[in-house]
Amino acid sequence: MRKANFFQRLGAFLIDAFTVVFLFQIVAFLLSPFCFLPLFPGVWFVWIVYYIASYCTFGRTLGESFFNAQIVANKGFVPAWIKIILREAFTSFPALIAWTLCWNQFVAKRSIVIFVVLLLLICLRRKMFGISLVKREQDTIAAKRPFYQTSAGIFLLILLGGVLARVVNTLCTNDKAFLVESPLKAVPRPTVSSVSKYVDYLKNNRQDINDYVLGLFEKYDYVVLCERHHQDMTQYDMIYDLVTDSRFVDKVGVVFTEIGCAESRDAYRTLVETTFPNDTLLEKGLASFLMENQTVHLLWPNTNWFTFLKRMYYFNHDREKKVEIMFADRNWIDRTELAQRDSVMADNIIKTIESDSLKKGGKCND
Repeated sequence: MRKANFFQRLGAFLIDAFTVVFLFQIVAFLLSPFCFLPLFPGVWFVWIVYYIASYCTFGRTLGESFFNAQIVANKGFVPAWIKIILREAFTSFPALIAWTLCWNQFVAKRSIVIFVVLLLLICLRRKMFGISLVKREQDTIAAKRPFYQTSAGIFLLILLGGVLARVVNTLCTNDKAFLVESPLKAVPRPTVSSVSKYVDYLKNNRQDINDYVLGLFEKYDYVVLCERHHQDMTQYDMIYDLVTDSRFVDKVGVVFTEIGCAESRDAYRTLVETTFPNDTLLEKGLASFLMENQTVHLLWPNTNWFTFLKRMYYFNHDREKKVEIMFADRNWIDRTELAQRDSVMADNIIKTIESDSLKKGGKCND
């Protein structure tokens, strides 16, 4: 037996990666009646289980079987299956990603340290865990052929099963009108049974959204609305309907937003006071404001924040009693405060409340 070379390891890794992705689709479909399994961390969970189960049962993964390779554990006091679990938990590729992303905020120095440490563990894992990937020798090509045909057949079945599971899961969990209108954007969604307890709660506690949120101001001075997803537009429709409600305008009148640098509040007030002859010029003015004051991404395809500010312009412009939009975020050009972003936003809100003597306010946050 000899060690598998780099290209064989890479080929095995790519085959295993495809296998895991399609296995995830199958697992997500099978679990859909009971719970919704998101892509992350679902893929990483399936990856770890796939590797550990493959090694402990067969001594190899499906990808490694294509190259007739398998792992060999050195003899010692620690059982081989324990070595395998420790090896995959600390040095497998998804473990690297998961450990890097386990922090609330991405911090360059800290993440680089984690990356380097885990990379060293990967490089040294053969010596640390006493496990090697070796290539088994076969006497004849004829002896290899049935084994490769079996591996290829299993791989093909997993790919076809994954595609079928994805398609069925998507068709069963999406509205037909959406499937016809945007078939390429359709993805599996939670099934009715998996969210039944939430649906039942809503059915038994029906209440107008504005009535519910505005009722909270009877108990609390500040109410936090959590953003569901950057791409979702309906949440911004809800926020717009809420903050333009006459009760909110009269009794609250202030919205703190996570999006938007606090230093650009005056620039936005100037924009609201400016009269634009038509809608096109307003959109150009708003786009220029965002580019100069709030943009950090080269490309940002989501238009909900732009549309929300545009609608608020039409609501506030030439209005005596406006709804004040108070941006609370840090300056994204300066990366030094990234690790303390939440604290910076909280400090901006507290200072505004104290300086302006605000008694009521809502905050939109993700």
